[in-house]
Amino acid sequence: MIPNNNYIQRKADLQVSKLINDSKYFGVLGVEQFGKSSLLNQLKKQLEAKNYLVAIIKLSAIDSHKWANDIIFHIYRQLKTVVPEEFNWLNWLKSRVNLSQCQCLEQFIQQELLSLISSHKSKLVLMFDDLQFFPDGDFFFQLAHNFYQQRNQNLSLKNLVIGFTANLDFYDSVRNNNNHHEKVFELIELTPFKIQESEKFADELKPICPTLSFKLLQ
Repeated sequence: MIPNNNYIQRKADLQVSKLINDSKYFGVLGVEQFGKSSLLNQLKKQLEAKNYLVAIIKLSAIDSHKWANDIIFHIYRQLKTVVPEEFNWLNWLKSRVNLSQCQCLEQFIQQELLSLISSHKSKLVLMFDDLQFFPDGDFFFQLAHNFYQQRNQNLSLKNLVIGFTANLDFYDSVRNNNNHHEKVFELIELTPFKIQESEKFADELKPICPTLSFKLLQ
């Protein structure tokens, strides 16, 4: 069995890492089963080692009827070790039952997460995996655009980084309907592994599979 910690780093990993360090919003595009989620998981480990606050929201796992609640819970669950003990996410949601889901998520980020950035004095990175499953893509891009444009007025927003992964087909379909992301997100397209990257992977596997041939990876 190949160890779970065996990960082939690609050029995209370095590009996304630099964008996050520079507080830039990013989007990672690629076809299905091409390593987009693995890239985010690897980044999360690296960023947390630098004391960044990081949450990955797996959008394919949320309920499309109560998506804001699920997204808030996903974020809370990953950041609960640094969230004030008195914060109760269920009570928070109940007190905002009259808000739309869009308003609810926007308030959660503005009121709770930005105060967390201020108290923790660190970057907060929210990574939305599989954006094609987001029930309201227009809202997502509009929200990101608004936060990005308000950075000069709110210092905490300068330490908020938003990223996403998406299938190429999905991205092409929304590009013509919404141009906010063109001005906000730095886009990176995942490309196939280069021969040198595959050779490195084969070398790392030799202690586990001595008879493994590089040809098997081509």
